[in-house]
Amino acid sequence: MQKLAYFIGLSVVIGLLTACSSSDNLEKPAPLVEFTPKIQVSKVWSDSVQGTDEQYINLHIGHDSNTLYVAGYKGKIYAIDAANGEQRWEQKIDANIISGVAVGQNLAVVGTSDGDVIALDINTGKVLWRQSIGNQVLGLADIGKGLVIVKTVAGEVIALANKDGQQKWSYDGAAPELILRGSSQPQIGGNSVVIGFATGKVGKLDIANGNLMWSQAIATADGSFPVQRMIDITASPEVWSGIIYATTYQGNIAALELSTGQVVWNHKLSSYTGLAVDTNNLYVTDAQSHVWKFQQENGGVVWRQQALQARIISAPALLKNYVIVGDGEGYIHWMANNNGDFVAREQLSSNAIQTAPVVFNNTLYVLDVDGHLAAYRVNN
Repeated sequence: MQKLAYFIGLSVVIGLLTACSSSDNLEKPAPLVEFTPKIQVSKVWSDSVQGTDEQYINLHIGHDSNTLYVAGYKGKIYAIDAANGEQRWEQKIDANIISGVAVGQNLAVVGTSDGDVIALDINTGKVLWRQSIGNQVLGLADIGKGLVIVKTVAGEVIALANKDGQQKWSYDGAAPELILRGSSQPQIGGNSVVIGFATGKVGKLDIANGNLMWSQAIATADGSFPVQRMIDITASPEVWSGIIYATTYQGNIAALELSTGQVVWNHKLSSYTGLAVDTNNLYVTDAQSHVWKFQQENGGVVWRQQALQARIISAPALLKNYVIVGDGEGYIHWMANNNGDFVAREQLSSNAIQTAPVVFNNTLYVLDVDGHLAAYRVNN
């Protein structure tokens, strides 16, 4: 029997929190601060693809070593040369895409609004299989160990065979009555998979059979109304050197031991966007559009950049010595890694950048909700 979960869009949550709105009762985005640029950033190429069609969804950019894979809400999927922006193939499927593109083991995988998971050949765009799982998958799949692992809006974790989409196992993680319209990506590592749930819990499953190895709450629901009790983990957990870093909406950011789930440290924080990690530090954008840098070892705050208040910023990306976010007006903000000061700013368009920028091959790739896609590099 199909399980139902009632969810609200992140646009509604943002409206409750800050929102760019004409209402005098809602916080206006902070004005852009003036600063002297410290670095020069160049746009390498730009392109236009299908956008989100005003759906508040994160159509994440997928990539391998030389190709970007991008999806539009109305069913188009593109493979684009990362070096020059030239299109390698385009595929149209008869469904609305809501998850963005996960890439791995020669597959490009998307989730649809009617509860299907679709796998395409990354070289040709040919649809290899399509499997109905009965509930929507809003977050990215993860691909590895011969499996495609997805998490549904109802809290189910489902493993599908990457060769034909047949279900191998499932785990019922449950879901509250009301959840955010967003979902974290399962994280495959070794013989396990790490999952963040809308209940504010992180779980570790045996990848062979889906059995629960441990579960740990990193936030506790509190409040009289369902919206006040939302503690979803919509930002994908990050696993680094045996530690899981995860954050909840209206809850905490926490570090957990991968082997046991024991909490190493936590810090009060509300976030629904995402995390980034480097060798010693952790970066996160919160629900107020502040950018934080934490020490991985003990959760100490290194710096906090508050000048983007209510600008509805994306999850952070890291490139060289810089932390980068996009905002609700299409601006891309570059901050110094060591102190959070602004060092450069570009505007992709006037449209919101909801999806986290992607970095590889020393290049930053940014996509806005209207389908404007561009590549940027720091000039040496």
